[in-house]
Amino acid sequence: MQKIRFLFIIALSVLAYFPRPSYGQADWKEVRSMLTARSEMPAAVLDSKIYVPGGFGGLDTFEVYDVATDTWETLAPMPAGRDHLMATSYEGKIYVFGGFVRWQPQSTAFVYDPTTNEWTALADMPENRAAGVAVVVDDFIYIVGGVSDDESVAPPLLRYDPTQDEWTTLAPTSVVRDHLAAVVLDGQIWAIGGRSTGVEYHSVEIFDPETGIWETGPSLNVARAGFNAAVIDGKIFAAGGEVFAVCPNDACPQTLDTVEAYDPETELWEIITQMPVPLHGVPIASVDNALYVLGGSKEAGAILNDGRVFVYRP
Repeated sequence: MQKIRFLFIIALSVLAYFPRPSYGQADWKEVRSMLTARSEMPAAVLDSKIYVPGGFGGLDTFEVYDVATDTWETLAPMPAGRDHLMATSYEGKIYVFGGFVRWQPQSTAFVYDPTTNEWTALADMPENRAAGVAVVVDDFIYIVGGVSDDESVAPPLLRYDPTQDEWTTLAPTSVVRDHLAAVVLDGQIWAIGGRSTGVEYHSVEIFDPETGIWETGPSLNVARAGFNAAVIDGKIFAAGGEVFAVCPNDACPQTLDTVEAYDPETELWEIITQMPVPLHGVPIASVDNALYVLGGSKEAGAILNDGRVFVYRP
């Protein structure tokens, strides 16, 4: 009897971490697949096009997806191959930062000009960084979370000035957050989920660039890392990811298919749908009020999605 009771408690714990709502997938549409199947890379949106640099294994691949024509194009490769790098757009150009080379974080940064199809080196970051997120607030680019050379210490928030090609070091998050998601909502930076030493987080931290202070935000429903997020119509959408902390001996799923949204009016996260397949290491982009999920992998440490691209319209 005690053994049965113990197994029942374990089952309830697993269900608590992996809620399986009966949401359908009718709102999802599959569009043209990527030219190169990839995972563990970011995406940057510019003029309704989605730029995707790098990928698992240290790829220098750089491709762009045109939402209007449903077509992909191969662009000039990055100056150096990277995975787990950070990328964003600013003033008509694509900026990429850091990333892993054979699991060693890097400090290099580059900018891509779509008008010339050329890359230019930027000033190195103040420290090596990978598995973080790049976001833009006003005229600055911020590198949020990730890992540096000392994985036991939360790295500082980095601020880059594109006009001066200069870096500033700011306050770190309260805990190490690598493989996190980050977005900008109402001028504030949200550091969402992530993990440290194999433990995933529900928690969220919010940074106010005006005060330079991090504060606690509303927690996710599902602890997740290796996922991504985007803002659509004033709401935050977080999708996919992976969880290792509650999967002893691979006894439960490690890759997630749930999508949850944060509504500022209710100040709550709500699981709203499931992706057609579970994915982690997947970039997400918001274009024309639609959520684009590009590539990624159905299994950790792999590229098992054939570069498929799914679109969700809330």
